[in-house]
Amino acid sequence: MTLHGREGQDAPRTCDAKDLLSGAKDNDTLYAGASDDFALGGIGQDHLNGEAGDDRLLGGKGHDDLD
Repeated sequence: MTLHGREGQDAPRTCDAKDLLSGAKDNDTLYAGASDDFALGGIGQDHLNGEAGDDRLLGGKGHDDLD
Protein backbone atom coordinates (compact mmCIF):
# COMPACT_ATOMS: atom_id res chain seq x y z
CA MET A 1 0.00 0.00 0.00
CA THR A 2 1.39 3.40 -0.92
CA LEU A 3 0.44 6.11 1.51
CA HIS A 4 1.35 9.75 0.92
CA GLY A 5 1.26 12.74 3.23
CA ARG A 6 -0.62 15.90 2.44
CA GLU A 7 -1.65 16.22 -1.16
CA GLY A 8 1.20 17.47 -3.32
CA GLN A 9 3.92 15.94 -1.15
CA ASP A 10 5.86 12.80 -2.03
CA ALA A 11 6.81 11.78 1.50
CA PRO A 12 5.02 8.54 2.42
CA ARG A 13 3.05 8.41 5.63
CA THR A 14 2.40 5.47 7.92
CA CYS A 15 -0.77 3.50 7.31
CA ASP A 16 -3.14 3.98 10.22
CA ALA A 17 -6.10 2.04 11.54
CA LYS A 18 -8.57 4.57 10.14
CA ASP A 19 -7.40 3.87 6.58
CA LEU A 20 -7.71 0.11 7.02
CA LEU A 21 -11.08 0.24 8.77
CA SER A 22 -12.37 2.45 5.97
CA GLY A 23 -11.60 -0.21 3.38
CA ALA A 24 -8.12 0.64 2.07
CA LYS A 25 -6.48 -2.31 0.30
CA ASP A 26 -2.99 -3.26 -0.88
CA ASN A 27 -1.74 -1.24 -3.85
CA ASP A 28 -4.09 1.66 -3.15
CA THR A 29 -2.48 5.08 -3.35
CA LEU A 30 -3.79 7.18 -0.48
CA TYR A 31 -3.47 10.92 0.06
CA ALA A 32 -4.57 13.20 2.87
CA GLY A 33 -8.16 12.42 3.86
CA ALA A 34 -8.28 9.33 1.68
CA SER A 35 -9.83 7.11 4.34
CA ASP A 36 -12.97 9.21 3.97
CA ASP A 37 -12.89 8.47 0.23
CA PHE A 38 -12.74 4.73 0.90
CA ALA A 39 -15.68 4.93 3.29
CA LEU A 40 -17.57 6.53 0.38
CA GLY A 41 -16.83 3.69 -2.02
CA GLY A 42 -13.23 3.94 -3.22
CA ILE A 43 -11.91 0.53 -4.28
CA GLY A 44 -8.54 -1.12 -4.82
CA GLN A 45 -6.03 0.69 -7.04
CA ASP A 46 -8.11 3.86 -7.28
CA HIS A 47 -5.98 6.99 -7.01
CA LEU A 48 -7.95 9.36 -4.80
CA ASN A 49 -6.87 12.93 -4.08
CA GLY A 50 -8.34 15.77 -2.06
CA GLU A 51 -12.12 15.56 -1.93
CA ALA A 52 -12.34 12.60 -4.31
CA GLY A 53 -14.96 10.87 -2.17
CA ASP A 54 -17.44 13.33 -3.61
CA ASP A 55 -16.38 12.26 -7.11
CA ARG A 56 -16.85 8.64 -6.09
CA LEU A 57 -20.45 9.30 -5.04
CA LEU A 58 -20.99 10.94 -8.43
CA GLY A 59 -20.00 7.82 -10.35
CA GLY A 60 -16.20 7.48 -10.31
CA LYS A 61 -15.10 3.94 -11.22
CA GLY A 62 -12.17 1.67 -10.37
CA HIS A 63 -8.74 2.76 -11.59
CA ASP A 64 -9.93 6.33 -12.17
CA ASP A 65 -7.52 9.07 -11.13
CA LEU A 66 -9.76 11.44 -9.20
CA ASP A 67 -8.57 14.93 -8.27
